[in-house]
Amino acid sequence: MSLSHFEQALEVISEPDDRADAQYRLGETLYRFGRYAEAGVALRRGAELYEGRDEQVRLRFEGTAWSADSHLTTLQDYPASTVTGDGPGTRAVLAGRALHEALTTPPAGLAAELAIRALGDGALLAEQTSQGPSVNLATLALLHSGRVIEAQHAVDATIRDARERGAQLAHAATSIVCALVFYTRGRITDAAADAHAAFDVLHHRGHAHQQTALATLVHCMIERGELKEAANMFERDDLLAPVPAMYAYVRLARGRLQLRRGHIDEARRDAEAAEHDLQDFATVNPAWLPWRSLAGLIAHISGDQARGHALIEEEVRLAQLFELPIPLGLALQRRALTETGDQALETFREAVGVLEDTEARLHLARAHAGLGRGLRRAGHRVDARHHLGIGLDLANRCGASSLEAELREELLAAGARPRRASVTGIESLTPTELRVAQLAAGGMSNREIAEQTFVSRNTVSWHLRNIYRKVEVESREQLARRFKR
Repeated sequence: MSLSHFEQALEVISEPDDRADAQYRLGETLYRFGRYAEAGVALRRGAELYEGRDEQVRLRFEGTAWSADSHLTTLQDYPASTVTGDGPGTRAVLAGRALHEALTTPPAGLAAELAIRALGDGALLAEQTSQGPSVNLATLALLHSGRVIEAQHAVDATIRDARERGAQLAHAATSIVCALVFYTRGRITDAAADAHAAFDVLHHRGHAHQQTALATLVHCMIERGELKEAANMFERDDLLAPVPAMYAYVRLARGRLQLRRGHIDEARRDAEAAEHDLQDFATVNPAWLPWRSLAGLIAHISGDQARGHALIEEEVRLAQLFELPIPLGLALQRRALTETGDQALETFREAVGVLEDTEARLHLARAHAGLGRGLRRAGHRVDARHHLGIGLDLANRCGASSLEAELREELLAAGARPRRASVTGIESLTPTELRVAQLAAGGMSNREIAEQTFVSRNTVSWHLRNIYRKVEVESREQLARRFKR
């Protein structure tokens, strides 16, 4: 049904308060289904109904309308009105403002304080539930402000709420946020599971955020060395998104995949297309999308060293401006890949120093790996083994099997005999895999597990394939026997 039909239906509601409530539910529903432009229109009309009346209700409409509009152009101006008090409308406005400030106004730490006020120690989630838009915006503001653990706590609570309510679309949307948090922390298997679950739901519904889920899943598959499977994800003709900045996620994921496969010309085309999509995004927090360092690395490898240097240095500058160590460490690590000799070693050391006190375990693993690799090639085998060993341990903990395999080869070349990590057995399962394995071992079907864990049956099957491989079984019966030991 079109927005105009919905609006006509609302006209039969005579009481202004009832009509405003229905208008809000309409906007919220349109938002949930990814119809952001229509949602914004409906919510702004609701705000008009409360102009000069209940200010908290009007602010709730205003904040939620901006949440919808933010999917169409992330850097649009945020409403300038000052909000006071401690009501649901104030929190809705603060959530949107927190994300806007996190992306556009350095230092990013100021936005984190707005996000904490917006969440209100659980008040925002209680008011809007997981089906409202504002909680995820505030959580993303925390993530992009470097407050990763607080973002994890917020998204965990939202996921629980969606599961308890049986809210499939809300669960899928929040699973994307959860995947982004897990990926930032280097928990690759968990990030892949959430991204897979979100994509499975949103793709079938034609939801715009399937792009974000797809890109995140592909990044995880690259970390796991599943390059062929990742390439297959792009063999579809329905990937175009209505928002260029959103599709830039997909282009960059594909560009990174092409780079890893050695297809440099294709990688550069994707990177340049993503840059075109993001041409209106100048001083933007690189934690949102660290595209410059990747595009710079690709440009350098393709022979355009000057352009590569300029792109990477701009990302370093922005990360320093926003005072965010994680994107700074990533940019430094990629810059080191364009350098040689002592200069590269010094940059890798700087990246290690920047990242070692953060939650970004995988970025830290790559920094140690680059430093160890460079030291080995310079003949410093003892120091090389130290950094390669740290990188190997971190890569194993992250589930980054591709990097882990590379580091084992490097350690062997450096004269070490790396201990084979435990990649099999029940102890090797992630928390999500362990839960699915226990339910399957207890006799539940894939459908029952899907309902219990609030994912699709395809996602359950995907988990079980990983579980069977790790636990070295071929059936539920064998899995049940392993859990009875």
